[in-house]
Amino acid sequence: MPTDGDGRAQGLLQETAKSIVTDHIPVPTADDVADIIATGSQQVLDLGITSITEPGIGAPDHIGISRFDLAGYQIARDSGRLGVRATVMPYLTTLHELGETEVDGHRLFTLDLGLRTGMGDDQLRIGPTKVLSDGSLIGRSAFMCCDYAADLAEGTENRATCSSPTPCCASASSAPTSPAGSSPSTRLATPRWTPSWTSSRRHRAFPP
Repeated sequence: MPTDGDGRAQGLLQETAKSIVTDHIPVPTADDVADIIATGSQQVLDLGITSITEPGIGAPDHIGISRFDLAGYQIARDSGRLGVRATVMPYLTTLHELGETEVDGHRLFTLDLGLRTGMGDDQLRIGPTKVLSDGSLIGRSAFMCCDYAADLAEGTENRATCSSPTPCCASASSAPTSPAGSSPSTRLATPRWTPSWTSSRRHRAFPP
């Protein structure tokens, strides 16, 4: 949560800090989620966008609107209000073990999220699992060896907080700098859009 020089909140809630507000908002139903998706779908269609990827659904404490995100997508599709082709990515914590069965030495994991008959076609499908290993580059909360360029330009020091194991932090803090005093991490943090890190393994088998 960004603060001013006196330590007062500036109004922007990042990452899990959003719970300060969302914990006091009624939990959306599947129909509510469908309405939100329908509105967003129309807005991107107006921009000429016909296909989207939703990187992280079903885990409102982390990413997503509610535990019924997938059901909301199905309702929007069935009612003709999902105007785009959508690939949804369940967040890692939405997976749970499916008994003791193993495939190729890996336990089977499955989804709930309101999944029902009729899921999966050219308009709506489940993609890979969304996995976060640290913070977000877009939100400038991923740990860096140097300050984020955009924040530094505004006179604010921000390397974020390391939430990974110590060896990862050590390697990041000792990363070599490039000429002119800038670092590779600083340059990576500059773009307004960055790809999400996702698991390449299908949902049916996720290693421990």
